[in-house]
Amino acid sequence: MAVPDSDPAIYARLTSRLASARSLMDDPEQRAARAMESVSIARRSNDSAALAETLRDYHFCLMSTGSPAQRQEVADALYDLAVSLRSADLEMWALKYRIESALEAGVTKQIHANCRTFDKQAHRHRIPFFLCHALHHKAMLALREGRLSD
Repeated sequence: MAVPDSDPAIYARLTSRLASARSLMDDPEQRAARAMESVSIARRSNDSAALAETLRDYHFCLMSTGSPAQRQEVADALYDLAVSLRSADLEMWALKYRIESALEAGVTKQIHANCRTFDKQAHRHRIPFFLCHALHHKAMLALREGRLSD
């Protein structure tokens, strides 16, 4: 991919969003490869915000192709960047992805810890989309633990 010299960080953001937006149209491997290339471009641009945004999209694109360990690694890297950038939105995406990774791995202690952190931060940041997911995660936990009746 030929990266324009003018602003590689913007180019990385655009191509990662494109990979994510085409999730129902492109082959999963192609989508993940496009998103990974965007992450590489963002890394070379030395723009932490661009890197965080491309990691968010890359994680999304790995949903059907990446391994659980790979998704966990991306979620952790995204979280670290989001905290350093003080980005509530990106922090919440990273926490959401951490919960999904813990659920996939079946690590109960990690699921509970991540859900508590997510719920606390969702209420702190007051972002409606993530407040909804806090309830969703509580329901998933209850279902997983057999606390919901049929």
